[in-house]
This record gives sequence, C-alpha cells and structure tokens, in this order.
Amino acid sequence: ILDIDSRTGDFEKYNVNGGISPVSAHLAFDGPLLKDKISFVGAGRSTYSDWILRRVGDERVRNSSASFYDYFGKISIKLKKDNKLFLSFYKSHDDFKFDNIQTQEYSNFVLSTAYSTPLATNMSYEANVSYSSYNSSMIDESIPSISMSSSYSINQQSLNNRFNWKRDRWINLSFGLSGILYNIQPGSRDPWGPESIVEPLILEDERALEGALYIHNEQTINSWLKLSYGFRYSAYAFLGPAAIYEYNNGVTRSAESLKDTILYSSGELISFYSGPEIRFLGKIILDAKSSIKFSYNRTRQYIGLVSNTVLPAPTDFWKLSDPHIQPRIGDIVSLGYFRNVVLNSSSSFVFSMETYYRNTQNILDYKTGAELFANEHFETEIIQGINRSYGIEF
Repeated sequence: ILDIDSRTGDFEKYNVNGGISPVSAHLAFDGPLLKDKISFVGAGRSTYSDWILRRVGDERVRNSSASFYDYFGKISIKLKKDNKLFLSFYKSHDDFKFDNIQTQEYSNFVLSTAYSTPLATNMSYEANVSYSSYNSSMIDESIPSISMSSSYSINQQSLNNRFNWKRDRWINLSFGLSGILYNIQPGSRDPWGPESIVEPLILEDERALEGALYIHNEQTINSWLKLSYGFRYSAYAFLGPAAIYEYNNGVTRSAESLKDTILYSSGELISFYSGPEIRFLGKIILDAKSSIKFSYNRTRQYIGLVSNTVLPAPTDFWKLSDPHIQPRIGDIVSLGYFRNVVLNSSSSFVFSMETYYRNTQNILDYKTGAELFANEHFETEIIQGINRSYGIEF
C-alpha cells in the first residue's frame, strides 16, 4: 500500500525548481503568501511530444497525437492554537489520437479541504472533505458505418473524520467515521460521421452512499512484541432513481430470461450491504537483526473495476454493487521472516521470506464475447465467483 502526501509550501522563503526533456517539461514553485502564516505550492507538467511525431516517416504517425498535462496547487494556513487548514486541487488530462482511426481522452480532477486541531495534550482531530471526478471518452472511426463516440464519468464526494489519541506504549488509538457519495454515468454513445448507423444511447446514472465507523490501535507489548489491530464496520446503499431488471430464477440472466422491470424513484433504497472489516498485524523481534511478522485482513469493496484488456486503458470503467452484483469480500493471511544481513560498515542487504493465502468472494468476471460498455443489461454479461491465491515470496 502506498501512502502519498502532498508537500506543504515553505513558510519562510520562495523556491523554484523545474526540468526539461525532449518530450516534456515540469515546473514547481512554493513560498509564503503571508510569512509564518500562509504558504502555497504550485506545480505543473506538460508534453510537447507532437513535434517529434511530425518528424516520423510514417504518415499515419505524423497524423497522430499524444499529449498530456497536469497541475497541482495547495494553500496551507496556520490558524490560532496550532490549528491548520489546507486547500488543494489537482487536474490532469491525457489525449491520444492514432491517425483518423481512434481518439482517446481521459482526465482527473480533485478538490480537497483538510483541517486539523489539537484537542488535548495527547489527542488531535482531523477532518477532510473532497470532491473527485474521472472522465473518459473515445472516438472510433475505423469503420465509417459503425463509427461512434462514447464517454464515461464517475464523481465522488467524500468526508473523513478522525481522532488520534496517544497515551502510552499500550494506547495509540485512531478512530472516526467516513462517508462517500458515488455518482456514475455508466456510459453513452453517439454516431460519429454522416455514414454511421449507430443508435444513440445514454445509460441511466447510478448513485450510492457508503459509510463506515472504525477504530485502530498500535501497541508495544514488550521489547520483542508489537501489535497493530483495528475494526471497521462499513455499510453501503444503492439508491434510485433506477430501472432494475428481474430475471427468472434458476437460469442464466439473459434477454430471454427477463421477467420484469422495477422502477425506483430518486433517493429510494434499492439494495443494502454491510459487514465488519478486521485488521491485525503482529511483529516478533527475534534479535537486533531479525523479526517475524504475521497478519490477517478482511476488507469489503462496494465498487469494482471492469476491464476487458490486460493493461489499464480508458475503456476501463467502475461498476457499483447493485441487486445483481455483490460487493467483493477479501480475506488475506500472511507470515514472513525478515533479516538484516550486515556485510561491513558501509553495506548490508535485507533478506525476507513471506508466505500468504488470499480468498476473495464475488470477484467480477465476464462471459466470452461480452459487450461491457454502454450495455443496458450489463448484469447479463457479468459472472461472479471465488478467487483463491497463495504463494511464497523471497
């Protein structure tokens, strides 16, 4: 798991740095807006790779394009009594075109506000509110009669409240609650060009609300045993408006087995899932150079990535759990041995051997030849099952 934090601007002096390469350039700057009180960070990156494509001998490549840009900004404010406020945003855009055959675009946007304050000597509070969106589109002109443009988008609004309380080596608690509101436009398509006979289609938006309560503690039992454990209870509601299709029992879902259509109004509860999530990690220190670690995790995921390619692509999209698609539930157990091997005063290496077993319920898969994008009866193309994986890593 990666934990990535954005940098806070310098409250004392201004800084500028940048770089340039044959295909891209980047620039970052930061400094005080109000000395010792307010600071800022600004950064941007872009490419000018198209000028290289224009010099390639292949005419199809000269008619192609590959470009991207992204930029980031953050303001940090020191309030009274060690209170802190952070405002940040991020924007990226990628655009690829191959000749007059296919064009792909995808973009991200994130807006976030964070606040932290000390409540007592050993206790603090943190809150974060954010909005994020991802949009993708594609134009396929390879066959004029079925040329089309398609698009997909997902928007997410989230709130996270966390309390931290560190008393001694026995109690280092963090606890709080979080919530996410999902809004997905599952897909649309339109004809592209005068010869196209593609029928226009806009799928109905999907909405869902996810919430969770959690508590986590880190504990040093003695000089050779450390524990980290937590409990989280999550709940998820799939909401209207929506048209939910019902199928005959005992047969594969298909257009032929469609039985009825149920209409739900805006905000009406369609389906509900909930359950506990557990985390446990132990570390046994054998001596100054070696240790044993063991862990168990159970997690629940109410949104899944649907992809019909081996590599990530703009045609990938996210699908919410609904009456037909169950949330993913994963259990993983691991046990490992770690040792620092010192060769001399200036060099050493780390040796590790770890074994694991993972069981995942309700994984998403799809039938052979499935039509996944902009499909009104998406559930007829999806199958779910159990995935087990295990191994040993050195």
